Amino acid sequence: MVADPSSKINELKIHLEALFNFASQVPYSQQHLLPAIQAGKSLIGIKPDDPPKNLLKWLEGYVKEFSLGKEENVKEIKQKSPEVIEITKLGELVNANQKTEALKYLQFLKQVANQEYIAEYLMELATSKSPFQLMFCWYIFKTIRHTENENQFLLLELGISCLMDENKNKNANQFELICYQNQILNTAMIRSETIIPKLNEMVEIVKTEISENGYTFILQELVPLIYERKEMGVWTFLSGLNMEELNPELILRLDAVRSAVRYSSNKNDWFMGKIINSRIKTVC
Repeated sequence: MVADPSSKINELKIHLEALFNFASQVPYSQQHLLPAIQAGKSLIGIKPDDPPKNLLKWLEGYVKEFSLGKEENVKEIKQKSPEVIEITKLGELVNANQKTEALKYLQFLKQVANQEYIAEYLMELATSKSPFQLMFCWYIFKTIRHTENENQFLLLELGISCLMDENKNKNANQFELICYQNQILNTAMIRSETIIPKLNEMVEIVKTEISENGYTFILQELVPLIYERKEMGVWTFLSGLNMEELNPELILRLDAVRSAVRYSSNKNDWFMGKIINSRIKTVC
C-alpha cells in the first residue's frame, strides 16, 4: 500500500518543528544550528513530496552536535510593567549592550506586540550592524513566522544575543545577503519602510567588497543545472551529494542560491548576471 503523500509531508513538517523547538533552546553562538535548519527546511521545500534523503539524514546527525544549556534567559518577570512600553526602547538597550536589561524589557514588550513584529524590529536593528547579524535575524524571523509555540520567545532572545555579539565575522554571509535580498524585498513586513532602505544600502556596500570573481561562491557543476532547471537544479545537485560532502556552510550557500533563483527579478540582476550567465558564457 502506497503511503499518502500528504501524510508524508505532514510527518516531515512535525519533524522539522521538533528540530526548530530544539534549536530555540540551544544557547547562542556564532555556529548556532538555527540557520542551517532553516536553510535545510527551505531546500526540502523545493520538492517536499520527495525531499533529499541525504539532507534529512545529515540534519539528524547535525543536531546531535549541540546540547541544551543554560544561558542568560530571563524568566518571567513579576515586577510591574512600565507605564509606556515602546519597541524603540529595546533598540536603545541593545545598542547600549545592556543584555540583561534588554531581555527583561523583551518580557514586557511581548505583552503588547506580537513576536513576529518584534522579530522584524530585530532585523531592522541588524541592518545597522553586519550581514552575519542581519542574516541570523532573518532566519529567526522566518522561523517565528511559520511556527506557533512557546519557543518563539526563546528565538527572540537568540536574536538579541546575536545583535550584541561583538566578535562576529564582519565578512560572513555577504554572498548570502545578496542572494536573499529579493526574497526579503518580496516579504510582507509591517516595518518594511524602515528595513528595506537600510537593507539595500548594506547590499550595495557588500557588492563593492565581495570578490570580483563572484562565481567562485558556488561550485562549477551547479551553474548549468541552475541555468537549465532553476530551483530544481539546486535540488538535483543537492540530492547527488554524499553525506560526507554536506556541512552547514554548504547548506546555507545552497539555500541562498535557491532564494536568488526563485526571486530573481530578471536575467540581468546581480546573481544571474554575475554568477550564472557569465559563467555559462565562460564555459561556452
